[in-house]
Amino acid sequence: MRKIILALFITCSMTLYAQHESQVGNTKLGTVYEEALTSIKAEFGNPETVSTTQVKYKNVLYKGFKFDELYLNFRNNKFCEARFYMNALNKQVALNLKESLAKAFGQSQNLSKDLEEDGSTFYKGGRGPFGVGHLFTIFSAPNRGRWTAQLRYGPFNY
Repeated sequence: MRKIILALFITCSMTLYAQHESQVGNTKLGTVYEEALTSIKAEFGNPETVSTTQVKYKNVLYKGFKFDELYLNFRNNKFCEARFYMNALNKQVALNLKESLAKAFGQSQNLSKDLEEDGSTFYKGGRGPFGVGHLFTIFSAPNRGRWTAQLRYGPFNY
């Protein structure tokens, strides 16, 4: 009997952990567009632009960091991806910002460090919404002609 109760407890705990982990802020990945948009606006305010496939913000505060841009993407009428961008003056500043993000996220999430083909590092962490894979990545890369530090959730196939 104890083994059955323990197994149920572990299963419930893992389910709750996966549900908690599959959120961006207060919005669960996979949420239908209308519900997700209401939740997103409650957390981040009024967006710069809104369409059925993407919601865009500028100058967003998230988990103690100021991001220059945030793109929240939808596929099949469901929230599937979030991309946070911090612009940097140059590559070295972008690398430093990436490390700051990784350090902060590593305090509350399990992170692993990997290497890109060019030898630069990136981080991945959390548990994906389907219980496998990672939830987010942290990396540095050029974006529209500028170096950036990026935090990306997804994209996930809903």
